[in-house]
Amino acid sequence: MVYYIGFYDTMTDGHFSRAVSPAAVRKMDYVIDKIAQLGKDITVVSTARANAKTKGLQNKVRVNDRIKIDYFPLGNFSAKLLRSASEKLMPLWLFLYCLFRIGKDDKVVYYHSPVTDGAVRIAKKLKKFDLIAEIEEIYSLVWNRNRRDTRSEQRFLRQCTEKAIVVSESLKNYLKHPTAVVSYGSYATCTKPKIRRNDDDIMLVYSGAFDKVKGGAFAALEIMQHLPENYRLVLSGKCSDALLPELHEKIAQINASRGEDNVRFAGLLPEEDFEQLLRSADIALNLQNEGAFSGFLFPSKLLTYLCYDLPVVTTPGESITASSLSDILYITGDYDAESIVQTILSVDIDHEDDYRRRLTEMDAQFVRQLGELLQ
Repeated sequence: MVYYIGFYDTMTDGHFSRAVSPAAVRKMDYVIDKIAQLGKDITVVSTARANAKTKGLQNKVRVNDRIKIDYFPLGNFSAKLLRSASEKLMPLWLFLYCLFRIGKDDKVVYYHSPVTDGAVRIAKKLKKFDLIAEIEEIYSLVWNRNRRDTRSEQRFLRQCTEKAIVVSESLKNYLKHPTAVVSYGSYATCTKPKIRRNDDDIMLVYSGAFDKVKGGAFAALEIMQHLPENYRLVLSGKCSDALLPELHEKIAQINASRGEDNVRFAGLLPEEDFEQLLRSADIALNLQNEGAFSGFLFPSKLLTYLCYDLPVVTTPGESITASSLSDILYITGDYDAESIVQTILSVDIDHEDDYRRRLTEMDAQFVRQLGELLQ
């Protein structure tokens, strides 16, 4: 049996019922599907709590003959206080689950998080199960984590990464792990045709998180004032309530000077609507501020864009410039608006390259490497 541990959920009516990152779930889905493709039975152990009291929310779900999900059972409360209390109990629940449900001969793939590192590390020490650490980022280098989480992450990275899947070559080098498998994210591709629009506009799309640390959507807004007026921008993703007023204010200012609906905030879209957005876009944006995160993170949105055969304009960063995909990306010279604008203007939107072919090759390579890790 293979166990896959992470903050995971499946969509119902186009939405998640638990507190998860859509980008992380997309990558988990990919790895889970590939494990099943290799003929393994999988139990997904989800540590995600419910967003609020949700009618009919199940703690055990059978997805198909290969895959089942065991959810953290103590978070489906309407009161925030109870949800917060249950969240604090989650690492203990995970530890007990590993202790009593996972056997020595089982394989465990663990999507690393400082919140649950300690539970997995101690359980592995006691049960001696075979662990494959999936490491997307080193949280203590990017975010202001508390001392307990930082220590927990450092211990986990020292003691539990004999086998690992990492998100970039630069992270592999940082961890000094010569045998780690590099996986940028999901290499699945969309085979549906592009949606042709009846206008002469060039539609830019940004999808992802809205925060001030990494920049992202706010960096995309900054460059709109410097582009020709036939360039439009659609922003997709989840924005916190705290940042929404500022986001709407910036969009209103841009639309007042460039024309109504020149910039549009679509929010967190259901999967079908998100797919339609990408199929109708011309250029995709991955814009980040300069910072420590750019050294290790390989944004999964890059693969999402490429799987729809979209040309991608991205700011530099060691994880991107050192990647095996750098030759098919439009990488800006630096992080300032002028460089980003010039790179966008240089994009050939009628490109003949099929970016999806590269992803198909990388998919086959990853399946081979994953099979070796699971031996």
